[in-house]
Amino acid sequence: MRIFVDQGMAMRTGISVFDVASTVRICYEGSISTSIKRSEEEIDVRVILPKESRQTLEKLKDIKVANKTGGLIPLKEVAKFVEGVGISSITRKGWRRSVDISADIVPPKPDESLSFWQRIKKSFTEKPLGSVDVNLMMMEKFKDIDNRYPGYSVSYEGEYEDTEDSIIRLRNSYIIALLAIYVILVALFHNLRQPLIVMSIIPFTLTGVIWSFFFHGLPLSFMALMGVVGLGGVVVNDSIVYVDFINKARERGEDTYTASLEAGYKRLRPILLTTITTIAGLIPTAYGIGGSDPFLVPMAVAMAYGLMFGTTITLFATPVIYNIFYKKACKQGIKSCEE
Repeated sequence: MRIFVDQGMAMRTGISVFDVASTVRICYEGSISTSIKRSEEEIDVRVILPKESRQTLEKLKDIKVANKTGGLIPLKEVAKFVEGVGISSITRKGWRRSVDISADIVPPKPDESLSFWQRIKKSFTEKPLGSVDVNLMMMEKFKDIDNRYPGYSVSYEGEYEDTEDSIIRLRNSYIIALLAIYVILVALFHNLRQPLIVMSIIPFTLTGVIWSFFFHGLPLSFMALMGVVGLGGVVVNDSIVYVDFINKARERGEDTYTASLEAGYKRLRPILLTTITTIAGLIPTAYGIGGSDPFLVPMAVAMAYGLMFGTTITLFATPVIYNIFYKKACKQGIKSCEE
């Protein structure tokens, strides 16, 4: 039974909606007026309407509501009664009434009948939906909800909110990982500048990750970003091999340019072997060979293609950056000039 208060009549009689609500609540739920202590036990005294007065609509209408001057106004004179379907509970968030709507995304089952190349083709043409995709679709759907339904708002939570928080924490972890890599490289090369040459490859790998996800139709999910964090520690290995060989060649008396060329063809084989074996270990997970796990696919794709692209860039960019760096250092008098 819903009670709608006539605002005009209520103002004229000197009562408010709160007065009506509190009076009805006390009549039907009761109010503790005092307590009686009996030895070690304390008994509450609850004042409430008799049971027979709480079982008919007429008794409800005859409830008297006290106004500001102490007068008693029958409830039926300031309110109307509508019978309808009620709600079992009221939930609130931030002191506002709220309704929670939840749903689960069911990942597609892998088709074991497809061949290897058919799975690769399917990964390029079909894009599985994630929680981020669904929430972005919902945001587009309800972007003007404030104009269409004043007073209403939509909050996107659940896995989407957890993902947003996790991405922020993952970003902080990535920064810490880069600092740790730099410290380790400083200890390895005994130099504060050469680690920057090695780590300059890391931003280029992100290009390979972005393009690979674009062609595969995959979203840059949380697991994909975890793969990017792990990729940062793997892709520098090729640059370390390259820079270390150049340093040893320069210690033998070779100039920077000649040492870079020598490193290019003498270190090519170990660099490629390291990369190919690592990528070969990631491809089965990336394409579901032997069993697919949608949870791990983004991470495997990010690491595999990021490493592939990063290695290619390393073979060209590392010697170029090394020579540019030492040529500039020579002009500034930091290093001895070479012929």
